[in-house]
Amino acid sequence: MPRDHNFVTLRAHWEEVRVNSSRSVTEHDSGSEGRARGVPRGSVPVGAKVAAVLIALQALVIVGAIVFYGYEILQGATDDVTRAVMSMVMMALFVIGLAVCARGLAANRAWARTPTVVWSVLLIPVGYGMVQGHVEWIGIAVLTAAIATIAGVVTSARRTTDEA
Repeated sequence: MPRDHNFVTLRAHWEEVRVNSSRSVTEHDSGSEGRARGVPRGSVPVGAKVAAVLIALQALVIVGAIVFYGYEILQGATDDVTRAVMSMVMMALFVIGLAVCARGLAANRAWARTPTVVWSVLLIPVGYGMVQGHVEWIGIAVLTAAIATIAGVVTSARRTTDEA
């Protein structure tokens, strides 16, 4: 009889462990849904919101460039229509990627952080080149947006203090 009692006790212990671990998964992210660890469901850190807005604005600026290229094609102002069209296609792909990243950041998805940081790091030499090329106000805007986006992503990835 003591053997059965030990088995029942052990089974009850493992059932308690399973229930407690499933509670922590529902309270905090297990990583399967891509949310930041330690951030309750439905809660998006301010840094992620700021980064999402900045990435969405960058996508809108690129949409403006696409419209400008289309206008140049229609006016016959471009020397190479094929190059202009391919540039428009490439920019459209970037707009789609940035929009997906902005949506992911707005939902506090972990997968959206890396491409956002990579994009922002790539913008730093672009902004610096613009400042050096005497287009200071655009260069400063690009640098500010890139650095603020990186800061927003980094601060949103921090774990909360309630997770020890």
